[in-house]
Amino acid sequence: MNKQTSSLKRTTKIFSLGMLCVVASFAVGIHSAGDVQTVTPLQANTVERTGDVNLDGMFDEFDVIEILHFVSGYKKPTEQQLQADPTRDGRFTLDDALLLLHDLAAQ
Repeated sequence: MNKQTSSLKRTTKIFSLGMLCVVASFAVGIHSAGDVQTVTPLQANTVERTGDVNLDGMFDEFDVIEILHFVSGYKKPTEQQLQADPTRDGRFTLDDALLLLHDLAAQ
């Protein structure tokens, strides 16, 4: 009898925890339902791809060269180019160039 009681208690705890998760998920969903913002097709097309530093619409070795120009001080990046920063730290470094080279090699 003790084994059945223990099993029943365990099942009750699991069921209660499951129901609590369902209720909490529902409450969070209701609370955040008004926070949804739609994206227009125009906005979706203007998203810059991380790594497309020269803004030509392609991710290639010319983006790495552009980063090396920034790192060497030959050029200064624009705000739009900084948005394509691979590491998203707001500046171009050798780490960015190496990351892009690694990604290019994996393609």
